Amino acid sequence: MKSKIDQAKFEEYLEEFGNEEEALDQLLRWKCLTDLYYLGADVLGLGRAKRMGDPLLDPKYHSWLATLLRKDEDALIKLSRGQLKTSWLLVLIVQDILRDPNERIHLYSITQDFVEGHLLLIKQHFETPLLNHLFPETVPPRPDWEKDIKNKLTLSRHKIQGQIVMGSQVEVYGVGNTITGRRATKQYFDDLIDKDTVRTPGRMESTRQWFSGAMPVLEPGGIRKMIGTPYHYQDLYYTIEKDEIFDNVYSR
Repeated sequence: MKSKIDQAKFEEYLEEFGNEEEALDQLLRWKCLTDLYYLGADVLGLGRAKRMGDPLLDPKYHSWLATLLRKDEDALIKLSRGQLKTSWLLVLIVQDILRDPNERIHLYSITQDFVEGHLLLIKQHFETPLLNHLFPETVPPRPDWEKDIKNKLTLSRHKIQGQIVMGSQVEVYGVGNTITGRRATKQYFDDLIDKDTVRTPGRMESTRQWFSGAMPVLEPGGIRKMIGTPYHYQDLYYTIEKDEIFDNVYSR
């Protein structure tokens, strides 16, 4: 059943296009672009995910998380394990590309193999038939993607007269790896530490230094978000919060 807002948008599109099928497509397209929870839960399948027969999605909690991630702000988000935080961060990246195919997003995680697994999931999301149908100019069939390698992805760039967009739509890097790509319009840091990282001061310091080295890659005016689970009272998240690197810090 459509909400009142959905119904109003549908009627607006129906008046504009004069065709119910086209009006519905435009409504779904609008929802994918503006409602992160809808995109993740209904289009990309998180709403159908189960563990031991129980739904993984908590509509109240994950609506809060989706709203938080969509905010146009730098933020550190500290959450406990098992909250689907990485899953929702990947949905955010999908929506970012749908909204602006000329984004240059860097995704970072604890190891290169791990973060390349995240990119595989992003690619699977972009093979969702409904997205191919609703956004044919942005999400072409996979054989037509411009770049499809294990650590980089570009589906299709929108050509802008007088402007050449350098860099991939998504590039992924593990902690410790040299960041060799172009500058990013958005940086997303996902679970840079684990229980092994915090066992020695040396490993914690190495991660801090790597993070500091990654920060200048972001273009002025770009968005930086970090999401993760604290493991130690003086870990990376503690240092970041103490040094006030992010204007906004959320914990739940």
